[in-house]
Amino acid sequence: MKDLFTIGQTDMTGDSISGLRGVFVLAAASIVGVVGIFAFAGIASAAPLTFQTAESVQMLSPATILTISTSSVADALKINSGNVAVTLSNSTGGSFTIVSPLYDLAVATSSGGGTAIVTCTSGVETAVLSQSAGSAVYTVTPGGTTCQAGGPPTINSFTATPSSINSGGSSILAWSVSGASTTVLDNGIGDVSNQTSTTVTPSGTTTYTLTVTNSVGSSTSQQVTVTVTSNSGGGGGSGGGGGNFYTPPPSTSPPASGGTATSSSGGGVSLTALLGIVQNIRTLTIELFNLTNTNDRILKVGSKGQDVWAAQVLLILDNAGPNAEKLLAVGPTGTFGVLTKAAVVEYQGANGITPVTGNIGDKTKAVLLGGVVPTASATTSQSSGSSAGSTSSASPFTKTLSYGITDPQVKTLQKFLAENPAIYPQGLVTGYFGAATAQAVQHFQLAHSIIVSQNSFGIVGPATRAVLNSLYLSGKKP
Repeated sequence: MKDLFTIGQTDMTGDSISGLRGVFVLAAASIVGVVGIFAFAGIASAAPLTFQTAESVQMLSPATILTISTSSVADALKINSGNVAVTLSNSTGGSFTIVSPLYDLAVATSSGGGTAIVTCTSGVETAVLSQSAGSAVYTVTPGGTTCQAGGPPTINSFTATPSSINSGGSSILAWSVSGASTTVLDNGIGDVSNQTSTTVTPSGTTTYTLTVTNSVGSSTSQQVTVTVTSNSGGGGGSGGGGGNFYTPPPSTSPPASGGTATSSSGGGVSLTALLGIVQNIRTLTIELFNLTNTNDRILKVGSKGQDVWAAQVLLILDNAGPNAEKLLAVGPTGTFGVLTKAAVVEYQGANGITPVTGNIGDKTKAVLLGGVVPTASATTSQSSGSSAGSTSSASPFTKTLSYGITDPQVKTLQKFLAENPAIYPQGLVTGYFGAATAQAVQHFQLAHSIIVSQNSFGIVGPATRAVLNSLYLSGKKP
């Protein structure tokens, strides 16, 4: 393959590029002819890159060929097996156009300040990217379906999390759309075409309308309502299975049977309340995943849907490493691309899930959704008909467990308390001591009349630990 490309005034030639590996850099003021097929991860970097002729690049997943249109301009271009990452800035000028003759295109951006207009004509989809302020990376991913010209755009999901907040609180509006060239939110928010979520802080109960419009003017709308309640009015709910994190009672004795534990209040939003919101988001996202992951399908590169969106949110919440940080920068898109796969590989390695495939199968789902991956030793050691506590004569709880920590003993605690739904109705087994776990410990302390102080209510201290170990080792339920 002679005269593959030109860098400035210096020609670089080669007979084959099939043996190249890793990152491929073109430091050029202009690309005169990037001819041929790129089936490897490559990056072209300079400011600007100007395509004087239309060029073709090949995607491996799904298998398709995209075309970079004549006069497209970019600061940097990275070609991966499943997507094309384009860096644009307001200083570059012009626009960058990608054409897909087979499949629809999903566009995600690292920040605002620009536009991504996707149109479909006779089954051929075109994405026009431009940046008017700042700099952004646009990730263009071919989907698995052909675009439909003229049909109305689709709102796959539009949610508010949480849907009910206290005055001064915030809710996250999140959406997934397809076939839309523009996406607009009312109530003064405006164009959100380059986003998949936004945070709102309404002063009163507000209904938000999301409107998507395609290139021929067809539009679709959907609404969600965020209910705002006053902070005044005193205490929260009693001990029955709600999502609130209880504050310790004011006295050194536990509240009398049937009493009420008050929820956090005050002039600002406490760290406990914020962590409680995160826990609620996680719980709702898990519910969404379970509802939409039909037929227990394996999620992999090319998969699209609300279950993919939910899995991306969970990977972002866990935020275990640099690949999860990159996924956070783009945000959940509902499309499983190479960035999501890298985050899954990172997550599998951090949680000891084997084999490390980058796909979300049964084992990864179990850990991601707060379950436990069964091992051979755990299976053979568990005796029939008894609780988890009967597997060992050693006390399972040997340290103080409290809000905000991650520890194997927390996972054991969660699994044990989940045996009694009245104590721990959520039943999440994650190893993280969050709001739901603290609430379950409080239920346990009240149910067993364990004397606790204000500072130890909801904490596994010496007195609570003694009762837990006794029940666990005797094979009794909490």
